[in-house]
Amino acid sequence: MRISGSYPSHSSAMLVWFAMFATTTRISWSFPAVSSSPHRILDRYASTLALSSSSETASLEPTYQAVFDFAKPTTVNGFDRIDDVIMGGVSTSTLQSATDDAYARWFGNCRVDGGGFCGIRTLPFVEPLRVASTDASPSDGGGFYLVARLASDDEPQRRVWKMTTRVKPDRGELLYQARYHLERASPDAEGWSRVQVPFDSFQLVRGPRTIPDGPPLNVTGGIYQIGMTLSKFELGANVSELENFRPGFFELQIKEIGVYTKREDNQQDGVSKPRVLSKDEAQKKRPLFLKLVLPVSTAFFTEQSQRRKSAMRLLREKRGLSRGRAILFGLKSRSKSSGIIAAIGKMFCILVADSFRTVARAVLQVGFVYPTRFVRRILAVVSGKPTKPKLS
Repeated sequence: MRISGSYPSHSSAMLVWFAMFATTTRISWSFPAVSSSPHRILDRYASTLALSSSSETASLEPTYQAVFDFAKPTTVNGFDRIDDVIMGGVSTSTLQSATDDAYARWFGNCRVDGGGFCGIRTLPFVEPLRVASTDASPSDGGGFYLVARLASDDEPQRRVWKMTTRVKPDRGELLYQARYHLERASPDAEGWSRVQVPFDSFQLVRGPRTIPDGPPLNVTGGIYQIGMTLSKFELGANVSELENFRPGFFELQIKEIGVYTKREDNQQDGVSKPRVLSKDEAQKKRPLFLKLVLPVSTAFFTEQSQRRKSAMRLLREKRGLSRGRAILFGLKSRSKSSGIIAAIGKMFCILVADSFRTVARAVLQVGFVYPTRFVRRILAVVSGKPTKPKLS
């Protein structure tokens, strides 16, 4: 190669050294023109080295380590359901170990009345689950994975599937969430799909809304929860629903939930199943505020009361019945199965309970909800921070 122009001796020596180093490390790059300075040479070499490292990481075969193996029937005991009943919906789901097969069944009915999602999550971990080395970075290409198949139908694209995780030992409304896409379910036993959910795809969310400029997921300190959600809500800064969402029955069969890594040195230690708190232990560790509020909210949002509201809405909207005629319709339906006396007694109890809930809800809103919102807005104005977005 011919280099024109005059250079000081130390610059020539440096150029020769860079050429020899690039050849030794087998990095292909074009030698800069004579007008390039040594600093520009260093910058170009650093960029080339970073691209080479990134491509090597992407080409590495992932190493999979199961955290929850549902071949063991007791694995499902470490999970709890979190359906839209908590916000006034009527959806229900269950995680259940298959009787004769090495997997778990997450199944239920997702309804759009008052909600539109079903979910499961682990009980709180006693200690943080270490899923990455302390020096790991997003470029390492790690993440969660699940081995699953959709057994109920062949339209996974008509639902929004999400995975959730927490990096703090709390159960507040802020958590990290990422969407994943299931392949079409196969009816045979070999139709399992391994779905990867990279760590760098997770976003900080509150409900179905992403938090603008929220910090990226950092799992080097461990995680405290893993969860899954089926939803009608897209993941975004504004609440939007999936077009052509498929409500109703679903069944997702799950073999494994675990962690994968693509680190060349394979420095990640073995990941074992975390020890979770029992439901009684988890309730004892709840903050005092939640201990006081949850029983009240449970009384307001019981599944039976939400189903009655949904049935009343259908009778009034679909059949055009007034509230009084809808109540009489329910009375006639109950009298056919349990007799007129029992039906009247049941209807009276329902009316009393619903009236009490209505009055108590109004008192709670006036005495607690509205003052709390007012105080939050005052504090937000004083501190200059935006108020929390209202979910809908």
